[in-house]
Amino acid sequence: MKAKTLYETWCQERSRRKPSDGFADRVMRQVESLPMPAAGESTANSNRWQGLARVVLCAAAVVAALFRVAELLSMFVATGIEN
Repeated sequence: MKAKTLYETWCQERSRRKPSDGFADRVMRQVESLPMPAAGESTANSNRWQGLARVVLCAAAVVAALFRVAELLSMFVATGIEN
């Protein structure tokens, strides 16, 4: 079976109703009539806070990783294990 035949078979099995004429055009007109979101002060501030929170979280992760590495190395120093 070709892809188009498989698609048509799937459509016939899964489709319950055929959309009315002009359905896509009506949907697109409604979508185009919706107001665009305003890029205002609140959006810019929230983006800054999100960026700051991301930087702080990454910095905390780096500090925690360095602490764990230092802890691991101190364990080898304390036990006197040599290579």
